[in-house]
Amino acid sequence: MCGRFAFFAEKEELEELFPGIQLMFWPGKRYNIAPGQDILALISSGLYLAKSLRWGLVPSWAKDPSIGNKMINARAETIAEKPSFKKSFLHRRCVFPASGFFEWKHIGKNKIPHFIRFRTGKLMLFAGLYDQWQKPDGTALASGTIITRPAIPAYADIHNRMPAILRYRTALQWISEKESELENLKQILGEIDEDEIEALPVSGLVNNPSHDVPQCIAPE
Repeated sequence: MCGRFAFFAEKEELEELFPGIQLMFWPGKRYNIAPGQDILALISSGLYLAKSLRWGLVPSWAKDPSIGNKMINARAETIAEKPSFKKSFLHRRCVFPASGFFEWKHIGKNKIPHFIRFRTGKLMLFAGLYDQWQKPDGTALASGTIITRPAIPAYADIHNRMPAILRYRTALQWISEKESELENLKQILGEIDEDEIEALPVSGLVNNPSHDVPQCIAPE
């Protein structure tokens, strides 16, 4: 799964990866992003936009927005069939930039937090889905979910799931409104090599979502 991540890149790094992108939202440096918070998402709407989405998908047909608390992740194996995700998978795909994500390894009775990132320090691009729900007052709630996949072997001893990390060359294909071939989309979700990733034990500060400081990613 993916229940916590960090994003502390500079605007220039994102603009270099996606020339011409329009930044409608910028979260600043975040070291402990939790579900229910607003996160940066890249979508295609004629133009490439960087906008805010609430983490935890609330489908347009939902009666209660609290359903988003249970939909922070979507399994890559079933998103094409599940009613909660099928329509977004076909028409409302997005990318969540991240500096890395957190997972907890069970060692005896202890859970040791790890920060998983690219060895090079470059940005990760998580595949995601989004939707828009109308509040009773008529305003809209835009929300999203991070797609997960089975963990690569080098990381599986920490957790059996991980975010679906996109290649830079396929990120635009993922969010393109023109791409609709299911097999192409599913193949994109599986492209990552285990030697690109490292997992570093970090401070227990990250256990509390109220701690959003650089020390959360400091190696122990």
